[in-house]
Amino acid sequence: MAVRPAGVQFLLLRILVMSLFTSADPDATYPHDSSHDATSRIAFGSCHKNQYVSLEKGIIWESIGKMNPEAFLWTGDAIYPPRRTTAPVDVMRKEYDQMHNNATIGYADFISNLRHGVHGTWDDHDYGGNDAGAEMPHKEERRNAYLDFLSVPADSPRRERKGVYSSVEFGTAPQKIKVLFLDTRWDRDWHFIPSMAAIYPFSTLPLGSVIACVTRWITAGLNLPSFVPVRRQQQQQQHVLSEEQWNWLEHELKASDAQINVVVSSIQILTTNAVVESWGHFPNERHRLLQLLSGTPGMVLLSGDVHHAEILDVRAGLPPSNHDNGGQFLEITSSGLTHSCTGPFYGKLCQPILNLFPAHRFRNQKIQQENRLVVEPPSYFTERNFGILDVDWTTDTMTVNVFDVNGHLALTTGSFSIMQSTQLSAQELLMVAPCIDGHLWRYIKWVALPLLGMVALFLFKRTLNPPQQETTKLKTS
Repeated sequence: MAVRPAGVQFLLLRILVMSLFTSADPDATYPHDSSHDATSRIAFGSCHKNQYVSLEKGIIWESIGKMNPEAFLWTGDAIYPPRRTTAPVDVMRKEYDQMHNNATIGYADFISNLRHGVHGTWDDHDYGGNDAGAEMPHKEERRNAYLDFLSVPADSPRRERKGVYSSVEFGTAPQKIKVLFLDTRWDRDWHFIPSMAAIYPFSTLPLGSVIACVTRWITAGLNLPSFVPVRRQQQQQQHVLSEEQWNWLEHELKASDAQINVVVSSIQILTTNAVVESWGHFPNERHRLLQLLSGTPGMVLLSGDVHHAEILDVRAGLPPSNHDNGGQFLEITSSGLTHSCTGPFYGKLCQPILNLFPAHRFRNQKIQQENRLVVEPPSYFTERNFGILDVDWTTDTMTVNVFDVNGHLALTTGSFSIMQSTQLSAQELLMVAPCIDGHLWRYIKWVALPLLGMVALFLFKRTLNPPQQETTKLKTS
């Protein structure tokens, strides 16, 4: 069969784009040297609002520093603009400067003691606007301001990249950790129902973000894409990452000789919680990501954004018989450093909402508390927190823990082997617990069916016992 010219052009373009990433050189490297042990402890966290920092509430950077991590990974929202509207770049820079220059915050002192520095990706607030995506103006200027915050050199190739995605390697094989930071904002399309929190003038409303949560929940809970064929087709073509970033990620993974591969996404990947922004609202993109990550050695996912901590398991939604087919394939969310979901006036709804969406949660963790073993505690935590990734190179095992603001253990994955397979079969990939699942229909049925029954019963009784017609007798004179 002859190949059409358009097909040839597409093939050549794809080869050209792919060739740009064949070297897959990391953006930063910290090779092992004889004067130090291999990198074995990395801290991570997200959601830091300068206005919320106070000595009375506790400086979380002091607690993280006491853990003696060798590096810190931002999983998004390093700063928050002071207003709800899209923030100008100069306003963003002022917030970044506060982080570095305000001694009360404690960030500058913390990072000065890190052997391998600070690395990260942004989320919506340090991007410049709540729930924002590809529509954001002045993206290049925002990227440069963020890279300045991370002290990325002015001549770095990252300054020309369409997004802040990047890679960093710690150590030397066979004791190497590779971290891949995704940019889930630069090219991300609208949700099925565009977020009110990202659209002016709705973004200025006090409850704009709450309305956005409700519309996401309605979309997923009623499975609206299945009722609107045109929008469903559009959603199938919507992106979280650009093709350029997908190609970069594929080559970084293929070229990796690391024993541990960490993928950082600012938004959650595995959650079934329809209220929050996540990859689950872009099901085709999430499937593509998990398919690409499947089988990667020592894989662990990190995320932020949601103002609570959580451990998620890609196999949680699979039948029990599938749980023993491979090694741990977990996502650990740590959020936030200065505030949590229990803080706002609607904070009491945080735990009930989390309890509504348990299908994605890790269920096999164990925590040691007060010299006794507690089995299977809740796998989420709703107060301020940070995360620590620990590696024991003598046993080739890894543990990811979440700590509260005072450095007390809140959640743990437990120790698991970095040698275990994370391979998912094609069938297992299709069975990963979805976010858009129509779960609200069962509640509607619970309400609608009894109401219909009551109406039917009422009409039936009226049929058997029709109301008596009152007759007016004419008085004769």
